[in-house]
Amino acid sequence: MKKENPSDSPLPLFPLNTVLFPRTSMPLRIFESRYKDMIGECLENGTPFGVCLIQEGKESGGIALPHVLGTLAEIKKAEHKANGDIHITIEGSKRFRMVEELKRSPTWLARVEILEEPLGDQDTTRDAKEELRAAMSRYANLYYLLTSKQLMFEKHFRDPVRLSYYLADLLELDNDEKQALLEAPDAATRLEIERELLPVQNRKLEEFWGEHKFSRN
Repeated sequence: MKKENPSDSPLPLFPLNTVLFPRTSMPLRIFESRYKDMIGECLENGTPFGVCLIQEGKESGGIALPHVLGTLAEIKKAEHKANGDIHITIEGSKRFRMVEELKRSPTWLARVEILEEPLGDQDTTRDAKEELRAAMSRYANLYYLLTSKQLMFEKHFRDPVRLSYYLADLLELDNDEKQALLEAPDAATRLEIERELLPVQNRKLEEFWGEHKFSRN
């Protein structure tokens, strides 16, 4: 079945206490009836839904007010559990901005505008990438020491837009900071912000690793 263009048709929204970035994935457990119905329709029609960070309210049991700017979520995997829950894996595709609220109950439905992904200033992008590559090497080493897992980050440096979202998803930030990165006007601006944030993350990991080593001795 042909997928509809979300900008031409109403988009169901899923307000969450997290930020989904384009080109990143996320697992979700769907347990509320209203959202199981919404996800069921998306699966049947092969259409995406929108993920928006909650601005006010709770994820379940009521109506939450979402941020206006969110990310289209494509369902990549779905598993129906014996208890009725649906476990899905979603992947962010494109950013959108809500332009018209159609309804809030039982779930949000809105008309949206799909946003472009401009690169921004090329000099800023080049300079930021040079510093970020060195900082990411340090981050990956610390991450391996703490988790015994390798981060395959070099492939993301081929595409500034992809890199900017990879880092935004990777860094340990609060939701307001992540939403600010999602709303950045272009990849260069996002990378410039991350160039300041990544060394701070490295210092935190270094401190944690120092405490971890001390506690093991």
